[in-house]
Amino acid sequence: MPEFSPESVRSAVASRFPGIRDDLERLVRIPSISAAGFDPANVRRSAEATAALLQRSGLGEVRLLEAGLLLTGVEDPEGNAHSEDERLHLGEFEECCTAEALFLGDLAE
Repeated sequence: MPEFSPESVRSAVASRFPGIRDDLERLVRIPSISAAGFDPANVRRSAEATAALLQRSGLGEVRLLEAGLLLTGVEDPEGNAHSEDERLHLGEFEECCTAEALFLGDLAE
């Protein structure tokens, strides 16, 4: 796996931000399981759209896992996530993303 410095990631994101934002806006328009009376087909649709984005971004082989339920995420009890005063320490977030990627990699094997 290639090494990425924080500066190279910031530069890459900044140069691609308009396209990244468009991709994310399309994703968030897919109705989710939080919608009343959700359609389970949209969960698949969201997963397939995310997989396609990851493949186009150069991730390589992306496979969807069929699972009864898999919840992942990072919680900072003091962070007020998804509120107007949301905050996130990028160093901790990077460590959590790495840990989650390793976990999902082990799960896929």
